[in-house]
Amino acid sequence: MEPTPEQLQIAAIFFPRALKAQTEVARKSTRFVHYTTADVAFSIIKRGEVWMRNAQVMNDFAEIEYGMKCLNECYNGPTGNSFKAVLESIFPGICGQIEKQFNDWLPHFRSETYLACLSEHLDVEDTTGRLSMWRAYGGSAGIAIVVNNAPFLSTNNRLGAYSSPVEYLTVDQFEKAFSDIVKSLNSGKEIISKFPRMDIVNTVFEMLRYAILCTKHPGFAEEREWRVIHAPTLHGAGKIVPSCETINGIPQSVYKIPLQDWPDEGITGLSIPCFLNRIIIGPATLQGTLYNTFYKLLGEAGVIDIESKLCRSDIPLRR
Repeated sequence: MEPTPEQLQIAAIFFPRALKAQTEVARKSTRFVHYTTADVAFSIIKRGEVWMRNAQVMNDFAEIEYGMKCLNECYNGPTGNSFKAVLESIFPGICGQIEKQFNDWLPHFRSETYLACLSEHLDVEDTTGRLSMWRAYGGSAGIAIVVNNAPFLSTNNRLGAYSSPVEYLTVDQFEKAFSDIVKSLNSGKEIISKFPRMDIVNTVFEMLRYAILCTKHPGFAEEREWRVIHAPTLHGAGKIVPSCETINGIPQSVYKIPLQDWPDEGITGLSIPCFLNRIIIGPATLQGTLYNTFYKLLGEAGVIDIESKLCRSDIPLRR
């Protein structure tokens, strides 16, 4: 279901930077890429599913704590006080409701958030990939899975996962972004007042939640990351399947996104032949073996014109 003009106005007030990023991705037809090991890439295509891991077992967990630090310092300071004052002038007592809801759910943000992470892919990286990402995530034999952007821009909520760009901000930059929201809030008071009180409570709750989950230290900015977020206790499972798996010797809970379409429910663009844009085989001593293996694998997955979608990076990266 497409958002109404009023809902877009609310999004522009409370999520201006995310909305701008989504608009740019759509305008530029930006693709996304997941850098991983050959073993994981093989599993994704062979099984037709993407695993989302709990934030607590990923290297991103400390980054969520960083987002919490930025939010705490801002919300409890002068900018946060201005934000609360504007909201209270529209709906007296609303901040107490928001804070109670937020604090009640805060433990779940840490324990019941599941993530899949991708990066914006540049056209110039089509034949080589990105050196820093090969080094960080490729291991001894890396694969970059480049995908089309349609599922990331969908407003359909039946899948049960939601995508968001990551912001790379210092604490001061975070406060500046928050102060911009305060300005929009002031100018949009009439619009906000027309919405039911609980709609605004839930919108601000989500704004604060995403501020935690999608704020990272500026030192990671070259990753150009987007996060696919699933919160089963908050939003339900949707089409996403829970499972227990062993990863690197550690048994753990994961949630699996099936790479298939449900056209009757408006979920399209996820099947591998539609979703997959290309595969880049990273620097490795066995590139030929990997090329032949993934060529056969893509054919089994129903991908056509494989030669145009499979290439070997020529970066002379030493292991």
